[in-house]
Amino acid sequence: MSLAGFLGAMAIAESATRNWFLPEVGLALCTVVTCWFLAVLIHESGHALAAHLKGMRVMRMQAGILDVIFLRRGFRWRIARPPGGLHGYVQAYPDPAAAIRPAMLCMIVGGPLANLAAAILAVLLTRCVEVEREGLVHAFALINGVVGITNLMPMARGWASDGLLLYLWGRRSPDEQSSLLAHLRLMSLSVFGTTSDRLPEQLVDDLDAQGSTASLIALWIRMKVSQNLGNWKAVEALDDQLEQILSGMPGKEQRENKPLLVLLRLELAFSRAMHEQRAAPLGNLVFGKGVDWLVPHLRHRHAALASMLAGEWSAAEAALLRVRRHAEASQDRALAESENRISRHIRALGPTFPSG
Repeated sequence: MSLAGFLGAMAIAESATRNWFLPEVGLALCTVVTCWFLAVLIHESGHALAAHLKGMRVMRMQAGILDVIFLRRGFRWRIARPPGGLHGYVQAYPDPAAAIRPAMLCMIVGGPLANLAAAILAVLLTRCVEVEREGLVHAFALINGVVGITNLMPMARGWASDGLLLYLWGRRSPDEQSSLLAHLRLMSLSVFGTTSDRLPEQLVDDLDAQGSTASLIALWIRMKVSQNLGNWKAVEALDDQLEQILSGMPGKEQRENKPLLVLLRLELAFSRAMHEQRAAPLGNLVFGKGVDWLVPHLRHRHAALASMLAGEWSAAEAALLRVRRHAEASQDRALAESENRISRHIRALGPTFPSG
């Protein structure tokens, strides 16, 4: 159906672009690709808007090559290739004080409905207003209709379509207290302000029991608990747990989890440096654009620790101020409190001045 929609839109666009300066087929192709990107953008924006209206915390959205991270005020964006097999996605979490199922259903249906609404409005526009090159509007309407309808079909090809998710949440939804929803519930608690050390241990255990990627996320949570509490000695056991998880994880899955693994190793290096109170574990660490994009505060926290251990107090304090600025801008409400605690642990390594 997607192929038929693409070819149909090509035919409509080609007839509408005749007598233009560029070759007809090339211009038609550019027109359809642009319309397809707009349809994906409308689709993901529909998911995000529906999630927001239902009280969910919208963290991130990717539509084609457009990657957006939402902040407390405004957003950050970049051009990046989406994950394999996906045209786009929305990362949002429901309010832990509200029912999960209605929020998820609303978010899921928001994308296809946005496309279908865009298609209907585009057709009505050509009926109510005289539009030059109305074939281009018809191509836009056709593509939006196809994107909306195909996403409502229950399919699973490495990822679940909106139609399949609607079926699972609408007719076969697990109990909201089920261990299968441990990850979603933990993330919801976190982004709404519950720091890792206050998350229910049973939920973390339920997540860990699922193995593989879920175990990596559980390890991340336990690592953040140790950082928040200043239990730096725990890094030794956490290092061993990470290697144990990776020893049973296929190479393909490790590659798919590369961003999480990079962050885990960077955070474990920080914890080890705090435990040993020397900067050697921080040497030759590679952050990269991906890390700076996802967690812009992390580089500055590492720099603050290195400066503090080197006795450069003013540089350390300047870096910690940057950490605070990035953490407070994040939609993850637990992040600011967590980073404030870690910053206090870093400051404790510096000189103390008597009061009065």
